[in-house]
Amino acid sequence: MQNGTLATALPCWLEVDLDAVAENVAALRRWVGSAVQVAAVVKAQAYGVGAIEVARTALGAGASWLAVARVHEGQELRAAGIRAPILVLTRTDPAEAEAAVAADLVVTVDTRRLGQALGAAARQAGRRARVHVKVDTGLHRFGVLPTEVLPLVRDLAAIEWLELQGLYTHFANADEEDQRFTREQLGRFEEATAGLAAEGFKFPIRHAANSAATLGFRDAHCDLVRVGLALYGVSPSGVIPSGLSLRPAVSLKARVGRTVELQPGEGVGYGQTWHASVASRIGLVTAGYADGIPRAVSNVGAAILAGRVVPLVGRVSMDLTTFDLTDCPEAGAGSFVTFFGTDNGTEIRLAEFAARTASIPHEALTSIGGRVARVYREDGAVVRIARLNGTMDTMV
Repeated sequence: MQNGTLATALPCWLEVDLDAVAENVAALRRWVGSAVQVAAVVKAQAYGVGAIEVARTALGAGASWLAVARVHEGQELRAAGIRAPILVLTRTDPAEAEAAVAADLVVTVDTRRLGQALGAAARQAGRRARVHVKVDTGLHRFGVLPTEVLPLVRDLAAIEWLELQGLYTHFANADEEDQRFTREQLGRFEEATAGLAAEGFKFPIRHAANSAATLGFRDAHCDLVRVGLALYGVSPSGVIPSGLSLRPAVSLKARVGRTVELQPGEGVGYGQTWHASVASRIGLVTAGYADGIPRAVSNVGAAILAGRVVPLVGRVSMDLTTFDLTDCPEAGAGSFVTFFGTDNGTEIRLAEFAARTASIPHEALTSIGGRVARVYREDGAVVRIARLNGTMDTMV
């Protein structure tokens, strides 16, 4: 079965506009300037969108680095033939050193023990291991405190086969309007940089900016920016600055599997939490909380069908959701709803979808279930359909 035919049979799918991703990367490259590199953050399967597809698209559009959270995520990219530098952002266990070096991953080092393990693995492999050091400037999550950076760097510099390539930090609230703490963190980072330089330790690459700081805090661009959510045309703060144009790149859709007529007083769904007040037409949509539709939007959520916003009624179940389609008489089995994205000129933004449950776009995207097909489009045509585990539908 061809991709186009398969797409019309899917129960639910995340649609990814790879052209929009490419345009966003190119726009971000122009925004930061030619002296600053762009790292596409593709951890957690590129926020649930699909790491390999997004990585290839981002690199083709001008990104020069990739960033992941786990060693195995970097290994998967290497297995797909991707050769660009890959930074592991979070803790790596010394037991993973050999695998990290074998995959030529750039590891964030927070202990002398990890540095020694990487050095030993690099010596065995016959090539130097590049490492970055993260300074904890106030987020207090991962990294080395400013008072501990110099002793660690001294230790790492003494280990053969290690290359001290990068120094970085991460902001706590760069997506907020009040930038005082972000400036405070950047100041601590600059102090740490200066202190290391005074001891003879200078790093070729310094970085601090996530998507929020890339969009709203130019002083933090340094030598490289790390962009994740912005790849999909979404700003963590909800604000895209003047002079930067980003296109939404993802939408979540699901098929109507059945419609049923309800009489006044009849209910729908587990617990019968919604009852028709008038004669109503209900559409059964083939996506539920296992697919990323939070149960918390029961009776308060909405979607778009043929350009009209339709209310979600009853409880969201694991595999199914119900909508009031009374005002959509043309809708039937095979029609589809859009949970976030645009349909016939009507849009529900990803941030709106997330806000219905007091969530954020990052969580909403990464919560989309692994069984949901990812449908990739280029030049308006479907070019690939895949699950996050790499398999296709059995009907192919």
